[in-house]
Amino acid sequence: MVTEVAAPTYAMFLVEQDEAVLVVRRKDFPYFTGQWLLPGDALRPDEAAEGACARFARDELGIDLVGIESLADLPLETGESAAVFRVGFEGRLRYSSTGPIEAVAWASGSSIPSPIPAALRDLLERLFKGEL
Repeated sequence: MVTEVAAPTYAMFLVEQDEAVLVVRRKDFPYFTGQWLLPGDALRPDEAAEGACARFARDELGIDLVGIESLADLPLETGESAAVFRVGFEGRLRYSSTGPIEAVAWASGSSIPSPIPAALRDLLERLFKGEL
């Protein structure tokens, strides 16, 4: 059975380092406030998903994305979806407590923080098992 995924309304990206993935907890994200997510943002009108990732990375994490590669379309509990990209980056990761990010963490195969949307947990588990 094929499940249709809605056109992406969010864009998220995987920042990988030492077999771990950067996750962020947003303080201002409708429906997902307080949950751990991959870095990313809602798409603005006429904005491509890759552009939303690059904007969020630059504005909120102080990094430039390189080698953006489509990884998955992630269905969300809201009925919407997120385009997920695997990326490399240049620069030093940083965030401001006055911005939309409340906290950052590194998720690994042995430690995925909670609460996290179920579809994202599944994606990370598959990634850490080497299935993606």
